[in-house]
Amino acid sequence: MNLDIKKYYSGRVNEKARTDFLWQVGKTVGGQEVPQEQIDLIVKAIIGQLELSENDMVIDIGCGNGLLTKRASEFVREITGIELTQELYEIALEYNSAKNTQYINASIFDIDIEQQKSKYSKVYLYEVLQHLSLIESDKLIEVLKKITKEEAVIYLGGILDIEKRWCFFNTNERKYRYFESVLSGKDPLGTWYYKDFFYYLGEKHELAIECHTQDSGLYTSHYRFDCVMRKG
Repeated sequence: MNLDIKKYYSGRVNEKARTDFLWQVGKTVGGQEVPQEQIDLIVKAIIGQLELSENDMVIDIGCGNGLLTKRASEFVREITGIELTQELYEIALEYNSAKNTQYINASIFDIDIEQQKSKYSKVYLYEVLQHLSLIESDKLIEVLKKITKEEAVIYLGGILDIEKRWCFFNTNERKYRYFESVLSGKDPLGTWYYKDFFYYLGEKHELAIECHTQDSGLYTSHYRFDCVMRKG
């Protein structure tokens, strides 16, 4: 995992007011926070792809400040948010808690597997995989298989699509900034993925896989895709 990610998000928390939730988790375009309608589309995708119900035990991995966690909590029995960055975790506790939510300040790789074993019926990660390497993504699926029930559904939202990278870096200025970052040893957005990688993971981990284009109205649809994994 990129250890700079905690520094990056803690910096965003401290840049503005503690209630600037969209800014804190990078829901911006050109430095401006996206309209609420965009968050509504993301929540709609989470609910729809996971077919959330009032009986579901859900885990939101990389939940940030709980912006999406609290919205999803309205549709499920219980939801747990896992967040690595201390500052975002504290914001989630303070502002985005509900009776059926709990938050854990940890990496998903550090949780007690035995305590969480076969607990969750639904899992989602939204714009999180870019912070993991391919090896870590593979390890993540191993962990998720252990902490989920037999018929569990896993929603991986907002995955960077390597085949559409130049749809994001779509001007010479953006391309040059990208190349400068790569030459310094890091991609400015993180890890980009081929859809085939997830079909490979599906075969390896015996999961049914579906990759989807995002809703065309979503501000990230030109360079991200979603993936749904099913056990059983």
